[in-house]
Amino acid sequence: MKRNDAIIFRKFVHIMIPAFGTAIAVSLNEFVDSILVSQLLGSKAMAIVNVCSPVMLFAACLYLLFGIGGSIIYARLIGEKKEKDAEKIFSLALFSAFVISMIVMVLGIFFRVPFAALLAGSSDFKAELYPYLFYAFLSFPFIVVVMTISSFLPAMNYPVLASGCAILANVVNLIMDYVFIKLLHQGTCGAAMATLCGYVVTGILIVILFARKMVDVKLSNPFHDLSKESILEILKLGFADASIQLGFALTWGFRNNMQLVLETMNWSHSPSSCS
Repeated sequence: MKRNDAIIFRKFVHIMIPAFGTAIAVSLNEFVDSILVSQLLGSKAMAIVNVCSPVMLFAACLYLLFGIGGSIIYARLIGEKKEKDAEKIFSLALFSAFVISMIVMVLGIFFRVPFAALLAGSSDFKAELYPYLFYAFLSFPFIVVVMTISSFLPAMNYPVLASGCAILANVVNLIMDYVFIKLLHQGTCGAAMATLCGYVVTGILIVILFARKMVDVKLSNPFHDLSKESILEILKLGFADASIQLGFALTWGFRNNMQLVLETMNWSHSPSSCS
């Protein structure tokens, strides 16, 4: 019994520490990224980035929906020695995440003008959101697909690689922030371009690892012998984590919009504005 407890504890630590590292990397990136943009471009640029934050939060909503939901089923099937079914679940979750993220990307780019109006309200920097939103939505499939795969990696016994993917994407993002904003003078748009670069680089690394069989992951036809219950179960299991990010996105968007309305009406500095 003690031996089993020790094995379980080692496995727990083996998965927990990389997961903890991933959470720290993502949280620190959001904090440091905002500071970097603010220092390089000023408070208005930071405001633009914050106004567009719901887009990134919605991307997190999607990859948690398919990544967490699918990885739970994947781990269960591996435990039941049903490797073929597990491969189909991974393929189905990945394919679904890719298709949905592509649809969001196309709609977001095509309707970025009304979407900017929705996010910025009646503020005077609405037009400055257009190029930022273009690159933010362009990065959507890369973020969702890379992080969906990353969500599966711990269940595939690659927890360190999962953490490495998140850390690499965020490190490249921060480096390219400086390159695009400071050296190439791309302005606020450079921050969105840096995010795109971070996930493109990470995606390329994942493809190389898969292609060279350094990661033992197989894709299969996601629609063969799988019913609609499979995708519904993925959505059901991933909904709890995804709904948190969706709630953050809606709350953040509403709060930003109200703040911009108050600033436009010159209420933001009024002593009674918080009463």
